[in-house]
Amino acid sequence: MQRHRVLEIAPLLLLLACNGGDDGDGPPGPQGDDTGSGDGGAPDGGAGDDTGGDGGTSLLPPKPDPFTLEVSGAEDLSLRFDTPTCSKPVGSSNFRVFWRDSGGSHVFVLVAELLGSFTGPGTYDTAGAGAKVKLQEEAGGTSTQRYYATDDTQGDSATITVDYLDEEKAEVAWGEFSFTSLHGSSGGPLTATPQPIPIWCDSLN
Repeated sequence: MQRHRVLEIAPLLLLLACNGGDDGDGPPGPQGDDTGSGDGGAPDGGAGDDTGGDGGTSLLPPKPDPFTLEVSGAEDLSLRFDTPTCSKPVGSSNFRVFWRDSGGSHVFVLVAELLGSFTGPGTYDTAGAGAKVKLQEEAGGTSTQRYYATDDTQGDSATITVDYLDEEKAEVAWGEFSFTSLHGSSGGPLTATPQPIPIWCDSLN
């Protein structure tokens, strides 16, 4: 009789021994999931956008160095330019770039313009879009206020390339322009070097 009791108790002891290690040896719970790295599994992107969320200001190239435009032909001039400004009213099809000398060594302004034909970044020429370059004296110059401009009827042409423009948020633009020759009030033609000439706009007034 005693032997039968021992045989009945043995399976019960074996079962208790098998269940006794649950507290420390079970599988890891949800905290063991390493697929999200704490970010909820969100894809990479957003924070790595190098535009800086400023609509392009952080991408604006460094301001061009001052340059001296050597003009020859009807007149021989050495004109230093160091200050670019730009005009592109929101929604307008006009785009204009101005170079002046802040030091006052002369009162010429160099202008590149698209009037009524600007539709966004791209390359525009005289024949297809009326691209125009002008070199003119502002107030304070000679009494005649000399004026030269591209004139396609005399074989002049200009090319204006706008690589980037944001007129609503950052209000910046950049690119370049060039011209073959100019004619105007003092005859012509005038040619000039160096070219192309930078377009650099840190605002669009």
